Amino acid sequence: MKVTLTFAGDDKGPKTSLKLDLPTKWLDGPMSKVLDTFVTNYNKKNTSTPLEEAHVVNRAGISIPNEAIVGQCAVQGDELFIIRGRQNEKPPQLETKSDDEEDVTTLKGIEKAKEKSKHAFDHSKWDKLDLSDDDGVDCHPNIELASWKRIKAQQRAERRAKEEAEIKRLQEKTEKYEAKVKELEGKRDDPAYVEALANAKKYRQRLEEFAQTRKWVAEDVCVPKEDRSIVNKKAPEFPPPEAEKAKVIGPISTDAEFETYDSYVKQHEPLLRKFVAIENSREVTEKFMVEHPEILNQHADGFLLLLCLDTAMRHASTTNDKKTAKVIDAEKKELRRVVRQHLMLNYVLELAKLSKVDDVRAAVKPFFVKTSRQSKEQAEDFEKELEAFVGRIEARAQEKLSKGEKSPLTKKVEETEEDEYEPAGVGPGGLDPTEVLQSLPKEMQEAFVEQDVEKLKKIMSNLPPAEADYHLKRCIDSGLWVVPSSEQVEDNEDDDDELEEEEEELPGTTQ
Repeated sequence: MKVTLTFAGDDKGPKTSLKLDLPTKWLDGPMSKVLDTFVTNYNKKNTSTPLEEAHVVNRAGISIPNEAIVGQCAVQGDELFIIRGRQNEKPPQLETKSDDEEDVTTLKGIEKAKEKSKHAFDHSKWDKLDLSDDDGVDCHPNIELASWKRIKAQQRAERRAKEEAEIKRLQEKTEKYEAKVKELEGKRDDPAYVEALANAKKYRQRLEEFAQTRKWVAEDVCVPKEDRSIVNKKAPEFPPPEAEKAKVIGPISTDAEFETYDSYVKQHEPLLRKFVAIENSREVTEKFMVEHPEILNQHADGFLLLLCLDTAMRHASTTNDKKTAKVIDAEKKELRRVVRQHLMLNYVLELAKLSKVDDVRAAVKPFFVKTSRQSKEQAEDFEKELEAFVGRIEARAQEKLSKGEKSPLTKKVEETEEDEYEPAGVGPGGLDPTEVLQSLPKEMQEAFVEQDVEKLKKIMSNLPPAEADYHLKRCIDSGLWVVPSSEQVEDNEDDDDELEEEEEELPGTTQ
């Protein structure tokens, strides 16, 4: 069983947390053993301010006696708190009285109150409800609410899976020892029978305690027996036909309201690519949104998310050992820029929803005014969220590449151009010209598209020799750069000198 012991810290010592994976035999032992383990570990690290006396309390602030059984006071994943000082030997005097005015400050009164409580309705199970409706309560303002709810739902599902596995393990242990007890029923004096009976009781007790302390979800509280809908066809139409339709957040124009994702991207993709090309400048980003309100659309948010994934997959398609440090650094900056612009647009759209404005353009100025006043801590939180998002995108890109999948944007291009163009075959060196072209620096890509040989040579001459050789070899192996066989360079040492004199050509052009 895994538990976390936390010392909150005080004026005598720092805050310390210790995660322990308790052995099974410790669960039947006293809590003092767990406390001693923490104190020993703490005193080794803090020799000047040791914990001479301490005691354990649970999340509810109730002290746990040192002689209490660990398995009865803690559950899997529980967090216990270490408090400096000796535990109160005498419990505090209670002012509560039982229904029949019995004094519950005495041991006799407490026992009597407990006996009466057994016959009352038990409301304690409602204290352990974990409902999805509460997921948005503790959501950070810089995190998308929908993503936060998906994370909470995933955590809930993982926790439930672990709990089900633990219940199954305890049930198997219980059934195993109960079967052994039944087998040795006629040999009650046999030590094996006594041991099996004790183990069966122990695991049965643990199973019951685990079931009582685990958190409930909606499926545990109730199960629908019948689900149906009844529609009254004669009900009046609501809202009335003559009522003015409320304005909705999203599309700016009336036509855009019925615009599909494909048609939107086809029309506005160049504008969106200009938007993600903006460097880390809040003023330019704000101005671009104000001047081009057509990008304030959920379709644009979806396209930029796919563009983030496409950029990460394009970078990951070539291993880092085949790139120079300059290329790797440029790729990291490009991905961060695309992700940053996507998050900016996403936050504006979310603010428009929360503010319930009639026009999404009304949320642009307030967002940048509000975030311009953010503290250093808030700025650091945004950078952390940016780094986390980049990490998730890179992990997703690696996962898709490992499965042999292509970028969704690449698939879309292939689908639209499939009828017009034949897919290019691999070059003489076995490389795909499309993949090589997409991996080249932006200036080289433009030169290939424009079929400008002089511009391409000038770019290559300005690159470091190692990087230029790397790109040139890949272009030749993929067939992007064609070198006539009669004029191939015979000496590797003369490559740089003969580059200006060779008669080279791009596909479909001659020099």
